[in-house]
Amino acid sequence: MIRLIKIEWAKSAPSKYFKTMLGIWVFAFLGLPLGSKLFLNYLESKGFSLDQLPGVDATDLPIFDFVDIWQNLAYAYKCISVFLALLIIINITNELDYKTFRQNIIDGMSKGQFLASKLLLMFILSTSATLLLLIAGLIIGYVASPVTEWHYVVKHMNFLGAYWLHLMVFLSFSMLLALLIKRAGIAIALLLFWMYIAEPIGSGILYYNLKLQLLSGLLPMEGHWNLIPRPIERYALSEVRFWVSTQSVFIALGQLSLYLICIWLLLTKRDVK
Repeated sequence: MIRLIKIEWAKSAPSKYFKTMLGIWVFAFLGLPLGSKLFLNYLESKGFSLDQLPGVDATDLPIFDFVDIWQNLAYAYKCISVFLALLIIINITNELDYKTFRQNIIDGMSKGQFLASKLLLMFILSTSATLLLLIAGLIIGYVASPVTEWHYVVKHMNFLGAYWLHLMVFLSFSMLLALLIKRAGIAIALLLFWMYIAEPIGSGILYYNLKLQLLSGLLPMEGHWNLIPRPIERYALSEVRFWVSTQSVFIALGQLSLYLICIWLLLTKRDVK
């Protein structure tokens, strides 16, 4: 395992695209909490208040309070996970463009070891991001939250696991797409088009058709996106799910298994060199 990690690092570290995408993600990760606070201060300066709660200022919203903070941060960081997905696409397509995959096979690395090295990369990225989320949540929560008793701190902390699973599924889907397309630019354009245009339209059509509503939750993005529901509506007194549903976990695990099986079949049954 250590050998595979060293090989993967030796291939990834020199890539300026890898470092650029990782740097953008880190910048966005660190900037989101500060940006959110500044945005709330800006709304307060403009006299913003909730229609349902007259006199409640924007900075009164308990987005950084314990209990709420884990879902809020997990959802916010989920929205920037696309940068890690692009990193994986670039990593895989570089392997194919620069023939490093072919050379690894010639040098004695099996396709199973190649897949294991990529899974380790995705595991390390997902786990590191989750640990950073944990650290950020604890620091911000203890600074901003009026309640810091331990049972409040750990309540809804299962959103950390949901975030980790979301990343693993998303990165696996991105790897599958990269192996299918083999060209970074086309794969990235297709991913962004699917995420922000095609699937939202398709999901909306399916969701509002009662007979097909269940299918909307099985789409490639929706499946793992539903692990962490959007929390902002709760501050407008709208009904929102504030827990990780068992159904969404099983759907995400099913997607992860499907993507890994497809990746393995591509590596073993098709010439991707």
